[in-house]
Amino acid sequence: TNVPALNIRRTDTSIALADGESFVVSGLISSSNVGSVGKFPGLGDIPILGAFFRNSQIQRDERELLMIVTPHLVQPLAANAQLPSLPGEGLRTYDPSFPRLYFLENGDFDRRDGLSK
Repeated sequence: TNVPALNIRRTDTSIALADGESFVVSGLISSSNVGSVGKFPGLGDIPILGAFFRNSQIQRDERELLMIVTPHLVQPLAANAQLPSLPGEGLRTYDPSFPRLYFLENGDFDRRDGLSK
């Protein structure tokens, strides 16, 4: 089975933008080269004739990551201000009974209030 790996790429930049303007960060390129040789056991090792019983291949993969960033300026809150609730906050304490979970919910959490679409 294939297990996806976590790839972390970092960049640092400074830019002056107005609220809602976008910019693109690009140039984060990853390259990989994989070589493999397949041969028929024994026959692939014979000098000259072994070339008919083996093959080799090189696979090159190059990917570029583009990030489009749109900052939005926010106003600072007062030290004693009431913080707004976060999306999905009501689900933090959600604890359905066994019958409700398996027979009534059907895993349809997209229609619940407070979750981003």
